[in-house]
Amino acid sequence: MGFFKRLGLYWSYATRSLGRGGQRTLLAIFCVAVGVLAIVSLQLVGNMVNNGLTSNVREGNGGDSGRRRKLNAKRRPFARFAGGGDPVGLR
Repeated sequence: MGFFKRLGLYWSYATRSLGRGGQRTLLAIFCVAVGVLAIVSLQLVGNMVNNGLTSNVREGNGGDSGRRRKLNAKRRPFARFAGGGDPVGLR
C-alpha cells in the first residue's frame, strides 16, 4: 500500500468518525494541540532564560553607560586577609 493510499485511508477514517459524532476524535485533536503548545512554550521559556543568563545585559537594555563602585577596605569583608598576616578576629 502506498503512502498516499494510507494517507487517504486515515483521512477518510477521521472524517467519517467526526461525522458520526466523533467526540473522541475532537478530544484527541485537542490533546495533541495542547501538547504541541506546551512543548513550544517550554522551548520559548528555556530560550528566554538562556538568553537572560548568557547575554550582555547592557546591550539587551540598550544602555550605553555604566557605573562602577570603588570598594574601600571597610566595605570589603575579606580585606583584612589580603595582607597575609594574622586575621584580627580569628585568634
